[in-house]
Amino acid sequence: MDGGVIRRLDVTVDRSTWPKPPGVPAFPSTFRDGTTQQDINIPELLLLIGHLTTPSHAFGTSLSEFWAWVRYLNAVSDDEDLRLTREFAHLDAHQKTILSDDFGMGIPIYWLLKTLSLELIVDGRYFIDGLCPASGAAVGDRPKQGPRKAPDFVALDSAGTWHVIECKGTQSGDAYRKRQLGRPGPPATGAVAQKRTISFQPGHTGQRLPCGLALAVEGGNGASSLRVIDPPPEEGFVVEEEDLGVAVDTLRRATASRVLRLAGFGSAASAVSWLPSPLPIRNGPVSYWRQGSQRDFKTTIERAQEQLQRRDRYKSFKEVDETYLGQEIRFDLAVPAGIRGPGIRSVLLRYGVTAEFLDGIARDIEAYEHYAANDEDPTGFEIAEWHEMLGPPILEPGRAQASMRIGPSFFGEIRVVN
Repeated sequence: MDGGVIRRLDVTVDRSTWPKPPGVPAFPSTFRDGTTQQDINIPELLLLIGHLTTPSHAFGTSLSEFWAWVRYLNAVSDDEDLRLTREFAHLDAHQKTILSDDFGMGIPIYWLLKTLSLELIVDGRYFIDGLCPASGAAVGDRPKQGPRKAPDFVALDSAGTWHVIECKGTQSGDAYRKRQLGRPGPPATGAVAQKRTISFQPGHTGQRLPCGLALAVEGGNGASSLRVIDPPPEEGFVVEEEDLGVAVDTLRRATASRVLRLAGFGSAASAVSWLPSPLPIRNGPVSYWRQGSQRDFKTTIERAQEQLQRRDRYKSFKEVDETYLGQEIRFDLAVPAGIRGPGIRSVLLRYGVTAEFLDGIARDIEAYEHYAANDEDPTGFEIAEWHEMLGPPILEPGRAQASMRIGPSFFGEIRVVN
């Protein structure tokens, strides 16, 4: 893709906040102490924001997949470094907060995908809820705000190491970002406190990263920058060695739910996200639902099965040698976005999953329905084959588009039109 969609960003990593050797975690060999520059491909970033902000555990309608982030095409100025346009800098406080949060999540994960080889990423609250039966904790008992809230993301890398990531974004400058990132304390504050709420056993502990993004405005002083630190650990929600299999299953279910929802299979996404892990849980018994009643279970399963049976109504498209089923939507922008030449007037989005992936999901849901109908414990049920069809988010630039693949099962694409 031409340079018109590339923006530079300063990334500062503060090595002094990492433990001194032989402390854990070690400073990653792929990180560089101090300030470096990262190129940000804007269409790739928007695809990633759309993926990350699509809830893996929502029911009904979700607004994250399309319009809620496509509008950000008009938020990026024509400067060579990453800046917001003046128009977006003058939004009301609520809308500015949403933009800051979305960019504050998307840009750190964009950078970490390239530096930590992340493979599976899940929001922290869903991760904790998935492991609550093992820990004996109540589902949903963690606050959504404040120092005890779940961190934004839990991620597993290609080496089998777990990382906990808390993301912050602001348009109010470096001083406010420092308050967002927080202090080790006591008491710990800000992102420092929130990323401590999940911990892993030695040998599986990766990075604990509060990431703070400060966004600059066109024509203003200073530049946008990302700051990454790793303050001292503190015991929080502990993932025991014997829970790691359930933890991986939780990440896979979250990923499957996201790609299904992006492709338009919302009911199937809801069913997959709420089904329990088939792996043994230490402190069971396992509930068929993370929350809700058997009636909820039956209704959602029926809707998911009906949706999967009617897949022929979905858009079919081919990419390279693979055929995908999903949805294709074109947006005509009210105001042309200026990140590419004379301006982008339309955006074409395509999201799809393979028929093989949908078949695997359908078989998995049918098996759980059998267990529930016979009031049987699904623990010990064989891991579904669709697990092997997932993989890390791989972003790929093109001449006038960007795409994202997740294993052989999912393809997403954004095309810009002048």
